[in-house]
Amino acid sequence: LSRSVRSRRFGFAPAGWRAEVTQVIDDELGGPNPDQSFDQRITEVLMRLGWTEDAGMPRPLCNAPLFDLDGRHIGTPDLVDPVAGVIGEYDGVWHLADARRDKDLEREARFRGHGLEGATMVRGDLVDPTGFVQRLTAAYD
Repeated sequence: LSRSVRSRRFGFAPAGWRAEVTQVIDDELGGPNPDQSFDQRITEVLMRLGWTEDAGMPRPLCNAPLFDLDGRHIGTPDLVDPVAGVIGEYDGVWHLADARRDKDLEREARFRGHGLEGATMVRGDLVDPTGFVQRLTAAYD
């Protein structure tokens, strides 16, 4: 989606807009998620739109927990295409801290160890999704 379309969807709005936008976000992501902030939810909607609209890939599941064949939790990626084995993660500024970055790399290795390929979206991709689309396309190849 173009920047102007994204701005119209999530730009400035009149009083009371948050409840209406929250309902749209919940609908887009398959229901409410009390473990995530409002900003995280908006980012995931934009990421999913980049996945389907910009990259033309099948609609992914949002925040679906993944388990190995023994029932152990591997992780819960932001987005996943379970048929293709592709996951998507959004790395905001909180992912830059050393301890968090270490955990992200461990998590990425766990996913990859189970045959899942990932594509990461970063803040700049929200304005111009070209880089994310390229990373996602490579994950599908």
